[in-house]
Amino acid sequence: RVQFSPAGVIADDVIRAEVAALPSKTPLVVVTNDQAIVTDVRNAGANVLSSDTLLALGGRPVKGN
Repeated sequence: RVQFSPAGVIADDVIRAEVAALPSKTPLVVVTNDQAIVTDVRNAGANVLSSDTLLALGGRPVKGN
């Protein structure tokens, strides 16, 4: 699923909280180019993909987001 942070909420905090709330065996990919988030979510067991790689694999940016 794709999730966006609510208005006025720091997305980095939402990402970290969502990853931490999932059981460690849950398959999870976080798409980000933010190296601090990459480090934190990898340490929490998530897989990471850069946004450039996602787009190269065929993802399309959503207009208006």
